[in-house]
Amino acid sequence: SVLDEETCTLMDFNVDQGGATQFVYVLPYSSNEALIELTRFGKKKIDIEMAENALKNYINQHYGAFEVKQVERGMIPMFLDMPRSNQSKRIVPIGTRAHMVKPSTGYAFKNMYEHAKTLSAETGKSRRARTSSTRFKFYDRLLILILAIWPKKGKPIFSRLFGSKSLPDILRFLDEKTSIKEDLHMFSK
Repeated sequence: SVLDEETCTLMDFNVDQGGATQFVYVLPYSSNEALIELTRFGKKKIDIEMAENALKNYINQHYGAFEVKQVERGMIPMFLDMPRSNQSKRIVPIGTRAHMVKPSTGYAFKNMYEHAKTLSAETGKSRRARTSSTRFKFYDRLLILILAIWPKKGKPIFSRLFGSKSLPDILRFLDEKTSIKEDLHMFSK
């Protein structure tokens, strides 16, 4: 019983960065069971053995002995120009196909939730998902460019962001609900 069931860890950058930008997130199910995942932002896919070793080291360091019950592997496309999915009365794209994943960070929980809520409220109606504003598309392109050219800059950028702003402010930014003034203040930090 080493986990706080009421607390999740969204981005812990205290792992070997492996020449990219890497972090761990922890989603507890109970005091002794959690989803613990290593995530990488980068052009190059992480080597499976490297990922497993990084996770084992992280879990041992923070929680001690453990048992793996299930392993998941996957990739989230981190690009901006994903082709539009066809929508019809019978097929409605959801999740990644509906562009609910923020290209620069992979953040998708809130967008997917809001989109699903809208779809369920309007069952039978043809409806396109909300897309990012030009301003937030620019921010996404900028961060993706920075991480592509200088992959080691990710940890310092995110560490400063999380050190200078509150979690509610950061989540409002990721949800694209901040003003330009708020964005400028955040970027100045």
